[in-house]
Amino acid sequence: MAGGLLLKSLPLQRTALVLFVVAGLTAFMAHVSGEKAEHALKNYPEISHERIEKHEEAAEPFTILTYCLGIFAAISFWVDLRKKVFARYLIYLTTAIGLLSAYFSIQTGQTGGEINHVEIRNESKGN
Repeated sequence: MAGGLLLKSLPLQRTALVLFVVAGLTAFMAHVSGEKAEHALKNYPEISHERIEKHEEAAEPFTILTYCLGIFAAISFWVDLRKKVFARYLIYLTTAIGLLSAYFSIQTGQTGGEINHVEIRNESKGN
């Protein structure tokens, strides 16, 4: 989206909006599969329940933001197609939500990786 805005490329912006909608849909699928994975991992004593909870807590704002991103992207796309005056502002708002979502995705991915990957945990780095 940033490239589309900088280059003032409408096709690139619209492609980004479609990808944001897809991100919102995949966030839903990740949330559903994450709940199932949590229940499955409870049977493994070597997996820390604390780490699962930490990941779940990190995923909550990410999931909500990504749902919002998908919804705002769909609305932005439709408004842009209708050539409404406020479409540009809505696209900027959608981009801001996308940036926030990206920030929280990093935290969610980090905490999820720590569940099974000892090498990325803080205690393995001497902290």
